[in-house]
Amino acid sequence: LETVPAARPTHGPPTDEGFFYDFDVRPLTPEDLEAVRARIEEAVRRREPFVRREIPIDEARRLFRSNPHKLRYLSDVSDPNVSVYTTGSFVDLCRGPHVPDTGWLAGLHILGISAVHDGGREDGPMLQRIRGVGFPTPALRDQYLRLRQEAEARDHRGLSQRLELAMFLEEVPGFPIWLPRGMIVVRELERYVTEHLTAAGYSEVRTPLLFPQSVFETSGHWDHYRENIFLSTVDDRVFGWKPMNCPGSMLIFRSRPRSYRELPLRWAEFAPLHRREPSGTLHGLTRVREFVQDDAHLFVTEEQIEPEIRTLLDWVRNAFTTFRFEWSYELSTRPPGALGDAAQWATAEATLTRLLEEAKVPYRISPGEGAFYGPKIDIHLKDSLGRPWQTGTIQLDYQMPKRFGLEYQGADGQMHVPVVIHRTILGSWERFLGVLLEHTSGRLPPWLSPVQVRVLPIAEAHAAAAQSFLELLWSRGIRADRSESTETLPKRIRSAEIERIPYIAVSRGPGSGRRDRRSPNPAGRRARKPSGGGGS
Repeated sequence: LETVPAARPTHGPPTDEGFFYDFDVRPLTPEDLEAVRARIEEAVRRREPFVRREIPIDEARRLFRSNPHKLRYLSDVSDPNVSVYTTGSFVDLCRGPHVPDTGWLAGLHILGISAVHDGGREDGPMLQRIRGVGFPTPALRDQYLRLRQEAEARDHRGLSQRLELAMFLEEVPGFPIWLPRGMIVVRELERYVTEHLTAAGYSEVRTPLLFPQSVFETSGHWDHYRENIFLSTVDDRVFGWKPMNCPGSMLIFRSRPRSYRELPLRWAEFAPLHRREPSGTLHGLTRVREFVQDDAHLFVTEEQIEPEIRTLLDWVRNAFTTFRFEWSYELSTRPPGALGDAAQWATAEATLTRLLEEAKVPYRISPGEGAFYGPKIDIHLKDSLGRPWQTGTIQLDYQMPKRFGLEYQGADGQMHVPVVIHRTILGSWERFLGVLLEHTSGRLPPWLSPVQVRVLPIAEAHAAAAQSFLELLWSRGIRADRSESTETLPKRIRSAEIERIPYIAVSRGPGSGRRDRRSPNPAGRRARKPSGGGGS
C-alpha cells in the first residue's frame, strides 16, 4: 500500500505452500514487485511489531469504510467484536495469531503476481494476487527455492509436451489431449489395474455418460454437487454429465432381484467423468474437467465390510510400493448436512479407524470432511520432493443404497439393504500420471514407457542389422523404435536420454553385439518382465 497507494486490500490467507494477498488495483508490474520486495527488506530490518486488538464491529466498519471488500466481509460477521492487527501504518482484519514482529520473517520471499477473479467467480472483477513464502532464516528460504526450482524442472505440463504424451489447448481448458505416446502409457496403466481386478474377482461395467436430473436427485448429487455438474437439455429434459460412476452402478444393482449369494459384487468402470471445476483451479493433468479413474463399487453385506476394506488397504500397499511412493491415509468423518443418522456414521467411522490401526500406516483424522453419504479414507502420496498428493479414496456408503431402494434377500429370507464401498486406488489416470511424471522427472518405469528401446545403428552400413533387431523386439512385444544415422552417435544417445527412453541398443552390425542402457530409476512391476509391458 505504500508503494501503490491506490490498491485496496481484499483478503490474504495462509496456504499449504505459503500465502497470498489479493488487491483491487491496476495490473501490477515487475517494478511494483521490486518496490514491494525492497519495503519488505526494510520492515524486516526494523523488526516492526504485529499488534493485535479486539474492536467493536461498528468501529471496524468505520475503520474500513473506504474499502468495500472489507465491508462485504464484515457484513457476514455475527460476532459483536472483530480482531485487527497493526504493523507500521498497515491495519487489517485478521484472526491471527501472528509472529511477534517482522524480524521473524528474514526469509520472506515474493514468488510472483497473477490475476484472479474476486471470490473465484468467473464473472467476478479481476484482482491482483501477490504470492509468497515466509521463513525465519534466509538459509531455509534458499533451501525452499532450490526445491521449487527442481519442481519447476519436473513440472508435468512441460514434460508431457516434451515427451509427446499430452497437450493442453486454450480452446479446451481442463480437457487434456492424449497423444499417441500418452495413450500407450494410459493403456498400460489400465492393463496393470485390470489384471489386479481380474485376480480379485471384479467384473467391468459401462454406464451412460449422461443421466437425467431425477437420477442425481435420487443419489443426492443434485443437492450436494450440482454446481460441479455439466448440464445439457435433451427433448426438454435436463441431463447431467456424470461426475461419478456410482449412480449407474446403483441402477444396475436395482435392475433385478438380488441374493446374498451374489455378494460381494465388485463392479469396476473406466468411463470418462466430467466435473465443472472453476477455471482458476485447473492445472495440467492434476486438476481437469474430464478424466478417467480406476473406479469400482462393491456391494457387500455388513459382515463383508471389514475383509473387503482390508483387501483394499493391501492393494494400496502393493500398488504404491510398485511405483515407489510413500503414502499415508486421511480418515474424513461426518460433515454438516450429511445423510443418515449419527449412530450409523459412528459405527462406520469406528470400523475404518480399527482397520487403519491394523494397517500400521500413518493416518490422520479430518473431522467433518467426509462425503455426504459416508466416511472416507483418502490416500495421500509423497513424491520424491516431499510434496503430498491426494489420489485414491475408499468410501463407505450406507445412504445411497437406501435412496435407490436397493435390496437383496438374505440367508434369513428377509430383505436387506446392501452397503456400498466406493473405491479408487490410483485415482484418475490423468492426476496419477501427472504426479508420477513429476515424481520420476519423466523417467517412467520401463513397462510403462511408451518407447522401451531405441535402436541406434552406428552408420548406414549397420541399418539392415538394426532393422532386423528392431523387428525382433517388435515380435517379442517390446515397444521399440529406430533412430537414423544422420547425426553422430553421441547426439542420438543424448536425444534418447532426453526422451527418457529406458534402454538404448547400439547396432554395430551382425555378430558385433549391442549395448543396453538402463533407466536410472526403473521402478518396474515385480511380477512381469520389461518386455511386453512388464517391469524390470
